[in-house]
Amino acid sequence: MDNELYERIVNEFEPTGKGFITDFGKSFEAIDAKTGKVAMVIPRYGYWDDKGRGKPETVESSDDLEYLMKKYNVPEDKVVSLKVEG
Repeated sequence: MDNELYERIVNEFEPTGKGFITDFGKSFEAIDAKTGKVAMVIPRYGYWDDKGRGKPETVESSDDLEYLMKKYNVPEDKVVSLKVEG
């Protein structure tokens, strides 16, 4: 993750110290460079919070925004849209 993106994510977290959700716009496949096969599917949404190390980290990922918002009590204004290229 590049520094600018990381800073944007951290800045979402620091003012309140509460969790938030990132939105990549779509889920995408991670391809194993050695085999050329799909190694995993990265879900569209991720819930971030402090897992005890003093910084936001991904807690859970899903393609279901409503599920994450309800489970972690995250309002719509704490969903951060990110553009993923490639």
